Amino acid sequence: VDQVQGKERRVGKHGGGNSPPLMKKITLLIISDLHAGSTVGLCAPKFQLPDGGTYSLSHAQQWLYQNWNDLGQKAIKAAKGGKFYFVSNGDLIDGKVKQSVQTVTDSMVAQREIAAELLDPLVQQADKFFVIRGTEAHVGGIAQHEEGIAKDFGAEKSESGTYSHWQLLADFGGVLFDFAHHVGGGGRPWTSGGNAVRLAAETVMDYAGGRIPQLVFRSHVHKYADSFTNVAQTRAIITPAWQLRTAYGYRIAARPADVGGVIVTIEAGRADVNVVLFKPERPTIWHAQKE
Repeated sequence: VDQVQGKERRVGKHGGGNSPPLMKKITLLIISDLHAGSTVGLCAPKFQLPDGGTYSLSHAQQWLYQNWNDLGQKAIKAAKGGKFYFVSNGDLIDGKVKQSVQTVTDSMVAQREIAAELLDPLVQQADKFFVIRGTEAHVGGIAQHEEGIAKDFGAEKSESGTYSHWQLLADFGGVLFDFAHHVGGGGRPWTSGGNAVRLAAETVMDYAGGRIPQLVFRSHVHKYADSFTNVAQTRAIITPAWQLRTAYGYRIAARPADVGGVIVTIEAGRADVNVVLFKPERPTIWHAQKE
């Protein structure tokens, strides 16, 4: 199901192929690109800064926080009667991007605390928590800050023993998933979604001769895209974000970011995909006053 501003439309299900014995219902919440610490990113309300002051959310951040809670409630409700897994697909904090002044604080300790406060209610509800590493410019060399957050929460370890993953290949309830953060951009509006279709096709070729992931998730570009059924055997989804358009975004004339997350429910080896998008209001039209 795709859900946009309360409206839903059926978009199909995905079978499990050759897979281990089936489990009871599993629900996954997949989010990405919180950019905690950004002045236009998701932030905990009335967060205390390192020197004791308090940061109050902007109107836009209040809107983000309200929708973040709404998404969490949807996921927890969907997970009733089964297992609940929570996946962060990269860029939990904003870091200190070169020349950017759009940060609540340059303290990485504080930014990590903001991210942890946002994640904690969902992690406490989750049976498993997975952290995928994002962009080093945001989360530090070798994604050290995401590794630190993941370790603090006791997230599921990678094959090499780290608490975060560059890439995660996982079987959930008989459905094979492939998670990683980075992907190419979607281009202009008239080519929107092409990156998801390319990713789906590349996945089929990359896994040829073996078990092909039914669902592939990437993030990074802050624009939702979906291959749907354009490529047989797999579906690729580029997740929406939780950071609104930055000064850099305005400079490159990027379209407004998409905000939201993905809830996947797996039963009897089949996955039902629910993409939840939250649409901000358009800017108010300015009118000249009558003299």
